Amino acid sequence: MVIKKIKKKIQDKVKPVKKVKAFKLSKSKNKIKSTKKVRDFKVFKKVKKVLSVKKNIKKVVNSKTKKKISLKNKKIVKKENKSLKLKKLAHNPIIRPSDYPWESKATFNPAAFESNGKIHIVYRAIGEDDSSSLGYAYTLDGLNIEGRPTYHIYKRFFSCNEDCPKIDYLSGGGWSGGCEDPRLILIDDTVYMIFTAFDGWGSVRLALTSIKLKDFENKKWRNWKQAVMISSPNEINKNWVLFPEKINGKFAIMHSFYPRILIDYFDNLNELNGKKFIKSNNTRPVD
Repeated sequence: MVIKKIKKKIQDKVKPVKKVKAFKLSKSKNKIKSTKKVRDFKVFKKVKKVLSVKKNIKKVVNSKTKKKISLKNKKIVKKENKSLKLKKLAHNPIIRPSDYPWESKATFNPAAFESNGKIHIVYRAIGEDDSSSLGYAYTLDGLNIEGRPTYHIYKRFFSCNEDCPKIDYLSGGGWSGGCEDPRLILIDDTVYMIFTAFDGWGSVRLALTSIKLKDFENKKWRNWKQAVMISSPNEINKNWVLFPEKINGKFAIMHSFYPRILIDYFDNLNELNGKKFIKSNNTRPVD
Protein backbone atom coordinates (compact mmCIF):
# COMPACT_ATOMS: atom_id res chain seq x y z
CA MET A 1 0.00 0.00 0.00
CA VAL A 2 2.84 2.38 0.90
CA ILE A 3 4.64 1.59 -2.38
CA LYS A 4 1.51 2.26 -4.45
CA LYS A 5 0.96 5.67 -2.82
CA ILE A 6 4.58 6.74 -3.43
CA LYS A 7 4.46 5.53 -7.00
CA LYS A 8 1.17 7.35 -7.69
CA LYS A 9 2.46 10.57 -6.13
CA ILE A 10 5.55 10.53 -8.34
CA GLN A 11 3.58 9.69 -11.47
CA ASP A 12 1.20 12.61 -10.87
CA LYS A 13 4.12 15.04 -11.07
CA VAL A 14 5.48 13.60 -14.31
CA LYS A 15 4.09 14.74 -17.62
CA PRO A 16 3.43 12.09 -20.29
CA VAL A 17 6.46 11.27 -22.41
CA LYS A 18 6.85 9.66 -25.75
CA LYS A 19 7.28 5.94 -25.95
CA VAL A 20 10.79 4.71 -25.45
CA LYS A 21 11.82 1.79 -27.52
CA ALA A 22 14.83 0.71 -25.44
CA PHE A 23 17.27 2.01 -22.86
CA LYS A 24 20.35 0.71 -21.12
CA LEU A 25 22.21 1.80 -17.97
CA SER A 26 25.94 1.99 -18.47
CA LYS A 27 27.77 0.60 -15.42
CA SER A 28 30.72 2.87 -15.91
CA LYS A 29 29.21 6.30 -16.65
CA ASN A 30 25.48 5.73 -15.89
CA LYS A 31 24.56 7.06 -19.34
CA ILE A 32 21.29 6.22 -21.08
CA LYS A 33 21.33 4.95 -24.62
CA SER A 34 17.93 5.34 -26.12
CA THR A 35 16.40 5.92 -29.53
CA LYS A 36 14.41 8.80 -28.06
CA LYS A 37 15.09 11.21 -25.20
CA VAL A 38 13.49 10.74 -21.82
CA ARG A 39 12.09 14.03 -20.59
CA ASP A 40 13.05 13.62 -16.95
CA PHE A 41 15.50 10.87 -16.12
CA LYS A 42 15.61 11.87 -12.41
CA VAL A 43 11.96 11.00 -12.00
CA PHE A 44 12.57 7.66 -13.62
CA LYS A 45 15.35 6.94 -11.13
CA LYS A 46 12.99 7.67 -8.25
CA VAL A 47 10.37 5.28 -9.61
CA LYS A 48 12.98 2.62 -10.20
CA LYS A 49 14.31 3.02 -6.68
CA VAL A 50 10.85 2.65 -5.14
CA LEU A 51 10.10 -0.44 -7.21
CA SER A 52 13.40 -2.09 -6.33
CA VAL A 53 12.95 -1.41 -2.62
CA LYS A 54 9.66 -3.35 -2.72
CA LYS A 55 11.54 -6.58 -3.36
CA ASN A 56 13.94 -6.11 -0.45
CA ILE A 57 11.60 -4.85 2.27
CA LYS A 58 10.65 -7.63 4.69
CA LYS A 59 9.98 -5.89 8.00
CA VAL A 60 9.18 -2.36 9.01
CA VAL A 61 9.62 -1.45 12.66
CA ASN A 62 7.47 1.31 14.02
CA SER A 63 9.63 3.05 16.63
CA LYS A 64 6.71 4.60 18.43
CA THR A 65 4.61 1.50 19.00
CA LYS A 66 7.56 -0.96 19.10
CA LYS A 67 5.63 -3.35 16.83
CA LYS A 68 7.16 -5.45 14.07
CA ILE A 69 5.18 -5.39 10.82
CA SER A 70 5.85 -8.07 8.25
CA LEU A 71 4.94 -7.05 4.68
CA LYS A 72 5.10 -10.65 3.64
CA ASN A 73 2.32 -12.07 5.77
CA LYS A 74 0.82 -8.76 6.99
CA LYS A 75 0.80 -9.98 10.61
CA ILE A 76 1.61 -7.67 13.51
CA VAL A 77 3.95 -9.17 16.10
CA LYS A 78 3.81 -7.47 19.51
CA LYS A 79 6.95 -7.26 21.60
CA GLU A 80 6.25 -8.96 24.95
CA ASN A 81 7.77 -7.57 28.15
CA LYS A 82 8.53 -10.35 30.62
CA SER A 83 8.04 -9.38 34.27
CA LEU A 84 8.85 -11.12 37.52
CA LYS A 85 5.80 -12.10 39.53
CA LEU A 86 6.06 -12.62 43.27
CA LYS A 87 3.67 -14.79 45.22
CA LYS A 88 3.22 -14.78 48.99
CA LEU A 89 3.82 -18.14 50.61
CA ALA A 90 0.63 -19.60 52.06
CA HIS A 91 2.13 -20.75 55.36
CA ASN A 92 3.93 -17.53 56.33
CA PRO A 93 5.68 -16.85 58.59
CA ILE A 94 8.20 -19.63 58.06
CA ILE A 95 9.83 -19.02 61.47
CA ARG A 96 7.60 -18.45 64.51
CA PRO A 97 8.27 -18.09 68.26
CA SER A 98 8.41 -21.44 70.02
CA ASP A 99 7.78 -22.73 73.54
CA TYR A 100 11.46 -22.54 74.39
CA PRO A 101 12.13 -19.76 76.94
CA TRP A 102 14.83 -18.04 74.88
CA GLU A 103 12.52 -17.44 71.85
CA SER A 104 9.03 -17.49 73.30
CA LYS A 105 8.14 -13.84 72.59
CA ALA A 106 9.42 -13.02 69.09
CA THR A 107 11.50 -14.27 66.14
CA PHE A 108 12.37 -11.71 63.46
CA ASN A 109 15.00 -9.67 61.53
CA PRO A 110 16.98 -12.60 60.03
CA ALA A 111 20.17 -12.66 57.98
CA ALA A 112 21.01 -15.38 55.45
CA PHE A 113 23.73 -16.74 53.19
CA GLU A 114 23.94 -19.74 50.83
CA SER A 115 26.62 -22.42 50.87
CA ASN A 116 26.81 -25.99 49.53
CA GLY A 117 23.15 -26.08 48.55
CA LYS A 118 21.86 -24.79 51.89
CA ILE A 119 20.47 -21.40 52.82
CA HIS A 120 21.61 -20.65 56.36
CA ILE A 121 19.45 -18.29 58.43
CA VAL A 122 20.39 -16.51 61.66
CA TYR A 123 17.51 -14.64 63.31
CA ARG A 124 16.89 -12.49 66.36
CA ALA A 125 14.81 -14.02 69.13
CA ILE A 126 13.34 -12.49 72.30
CA GLY A 127 12.66 -14.73 75.27
CA GLU A 128 10.95 -14.68 78.63
CA ASP A 129 13.68 -12.57 80.29
CA ASP A 130 13.08 -9.91 77.60
CA SER A 131 16.62 -10.25 76.22
CA SER A 132 17.65 -10.87 72.62
CA SER A 133 19.76 -13.77 71.37
CA LEU A 134 20.37 -15.31 67.94
CA GLY A 135 18.78 -18.54 66.67
CA TYR A 136 19.54 -20.69 63.62
CA ALA A 137 17.57 -22.45 60.90
CA TYR A 138 18.28 -23.69 57.39
CA THR A 139 16.30 -24.28 54.21
CA LEU A 140 17.04 -25.98 50.90
CA ASP A 141 14.51 -24.12 48.76
CA GLY A 142 14.15 -20.82 50.60
CA LEU A 143 10.53 -21.62 51.44
CA ASN A 144 10.42 -24.53 53.85
CA ILE A 145 12.50 -24.74 57.02
CA GLU A 146 14.31 -28.09 57.03
CA GLY A 147 16.10 -27.82 60.36
CA ARG A 148 16.06 -25.59 63.46
CA PRO A 149 17.88 -26.30 66.74
CA THR A 150 16.06 -25.94 70.03
CA TYR A 151 18.78 -23.66 71.44
CA HIS A 152 20.29 -20.27 70.52
CA ILE A 153 23.62 -20.17 68.68
CA TYR A 154 24.82 -16.82 70.00
CA LYS A 155 24.10 -14.61 73.00
CA ARG A 156 25.50 -11.40 74.40
CA PHE A 157 29.04 -11.26 75.70
CA PHE A 158 28.49 -8.03 77.66
CA SER A 159 26.55 -7.39 80.85
CA CYS A 160 23.41 -5.35 81.24
CA ASN A 161 24.28 -2.07 82.97
CA GLU A 162 21.24 -0.84 84.85
CA ASP A 163 23.20 1.89 86.65
CA CYS A 164 23.19 4.00 83.48
CA PRO A 165 20.15 6.18 82.75
CA LYS A 166 17.63 4.42 80.53
CA ILE A 167 17.74 5.63 76.93
CA ASP A 168 14.74 6.21 74.71
CA TYR A 169 15.23 3.23 72.40
CA LEU A 170 12.58 1.06 70.83
CA SER A 171 13.51 -1.86 68.59
CA GLY A 172 11.01 -4.68 68.68
CA GLY A 173 11.01 -4.82 72.47
CA GLY A 174 13.79 -6.62 74.27
CA TRP A 175 14.36 -4.04 77.01
CA SER A 176 16.95 -6.22 78.73
CA GLY A 177 19.28 -5.76 75.78
CA GLY A 178 21.25 -8.44 73.99
CA CYS A 179 22.23 -9.26 70.40
CA GLU A 180 19.93 -7.77 67.77
CA ASP A 181 19.53 -7.71 63.99
CA PRO A 182 22.43 -9.83 62.64
CA ARG A 183 24.07 -9.08 59.29
CA LEU A 184 25.70 -12.25 57.95
CA ILE A 185 28.34 -12.36 55.18
CA LEU A 186 30.38 -15.26 53.77
CA ILE A 187 33.79 -14.24 52.38
CA ASP A 188 36.26 -16.96 51.38
CA ASP A 189 36.07 -19.63 54.13
CA THR A 190 34.83 -17.37 56.94
CA VAL A 191 31.36 -16.29 58.05
CA TYR A 192 31.38 -12.71 59.39
CA MET A 193 28.58 -11.30 61.49
CA ILE A 194 27.85 -7.71 62.47
CA PHE A 195 25.05 -7.23 64.98
CA THR A 196 23.55 -4.56 67.20
CA ALA A 197 24.82 -4.84 70.76
CA PHE A 198 22.39 -3.25 73.21
CA ASP A 199 23.33 -3.31 76.90
CA GLY A 200 19.81 -2.40 77.91
CA TRP A 201 20.55 1.03 79.30
CA GLY A 202 23.85 2.62 78.35
CA SER A 203 24.18 2.68 74.55
CA VAL A 204 23.39 0.95 71.25
CA ARG A 205 26.56 -0.13 69.46
CA LEU A 206 27.70 -2.39 66.62
CA ALA A 207 29.77 -5.50 67.26
CA LEU A 208 31.71 -7.78 64.92
CA THR A 209 32.44 -11.51 65.22
CA SER A 210 33.29 -14.38 62.87
CA ILE A 211 33.47 -18.16 62.58
CA LYS A 212 34.99 -20.56 60.06
CA LEU A 213 32.46 -21.89 57.53
CA LYS A 214 33.42 -25.48 58.40
CA ASP A 215 32.63 -24.87 62.08
CA PHE A 216 29.41 -23.08 61.20
CA GLU A 217 28.17 -25.96 59.04
CA ASN A 218 29.10 -28.47 61.76
CA LYS A 219 27.23 -26.38 64.35
CA LYS A 220 30.32 -25.73 66.47
CA TRP A 221 28.85 -22.54 67.84
CA ARG A 222 31.44 -22.28 70.61
CA ASN A 223 34.01 -21.38 67.97
CA TRP A 224 32.59 -17.91 67.32
CA LYS A 225 35.44 -15.44 67.63
CA GLN A 226 35.30 -13.09 70.62
CA ALA A 227 33.19 -10.15 69.44
CA VAL A 228 34.55 -6.61 69.48
CA MET A 229 32.73 -3.27 69.42
CA ILE A 230 33.33 -1.41 66.16
CA SER A 231 31.24 1.72 66.80
CA SER A 232 32.05 4.47 69.28
CA PRO A 233 30.65 4.43 72.83
CA ASN A 234 27.91 6.84 73.91
CA GLU A 235 26.23 6.76 70.51
CA ILE A 236 23.22 5.02 69.00
CA ASN A 237 24.27 3.16 65.84
CA LYS A 238 22.47 0.37 63.97
CA ASN A 239 22.40 -1.61 60.73
CA TRP A 240 26.04 -1.47 59.68
CA VAL A 241 26.91 -3.95 56.91
CA LEU A 242 30.03 -5.73 55.74
CA PHE A 243 30.06 -5.70 51.92
CA PRO A 244 29.74 -9.32 50.63
CA GLU A 245 32.93 -9.16 48.55
CA LYS A 246 36.36 -7.65 48.94
CA ILE A 247 36.98 -4.49 46.93
CA ASN A 248 40.53 -4.27 45.56
CA GLY A 249 41.54 -6.80 48.20
CA LYS A 250 40.03 -4.82 51.08
CA PHE A 251 37.07 -5.42 53.39
CA ALA A 252 34.45 -2.67 53.14
CA ILE A 253 32.05 -1.78 55.94
CA MET A 254 29.09 0.44 55.07
CA HIS A 255 27.85 2.48 58.00
CA SER A 256 26.26 5.71 59.21
CA PHE A 257 23.18 5.46 57.03
CA TYR A 258 21.78 8.80 58.19
CA PRO A 259 22.17 11.38 56.81
CA ARG A 260 24.71 9.80 54.42
CA ILE A 261 26.09 6.31 53.77
CA LEU A 262 29.81 6.07 54.56
CA ILE A 263 32.29 3.29 53.74
CA ASP A 264 35.49 2.34 55.58
CA TYR A 265 38.07 -0.04 54.08
CA PHE A 266 40.33 -2.46 55.97
CA ASP A 267 43.17 -4.71 54.85
CA ASN A 268 42.36 -6.96 57.80
CA LEU A 269 39.37 -6.81 60.14
CA ASN A 270 41.73 -7.47 63.05
CA GLU A 271 42.43 -3.75 62.84
CA LEU A 272 39.14 -3.40 64.71
CA ASN A 273 40.35 -4.63 68.09
CA GLY A 274 37.80 -3.11 70.46
CA LYS A 275 39.95 -0.02 70.99
CA LYS A 276 39.87 1.36 67.47
CA PHE A 277 36.38 2.35 66.27
CA ILE A 278 34.84 3.33 62.95
CA LYS A 279 34.15 7.05 63.08
CA SER A 280 30.60 7.82 62.01
CA ASN A 281 28.73 11.02 61.26
CA ASN A 282 26.28 10.12 64.02
CA THR A 283 24.05 12.99 65.09
CA ARG A 284 22.12 11.06 67.77
CA PRO A 285 24.04 10.93 71.05
CA VAL A 286 22.57 8.81 73.82
CA ASP A 287 21.44 11.83 75.84
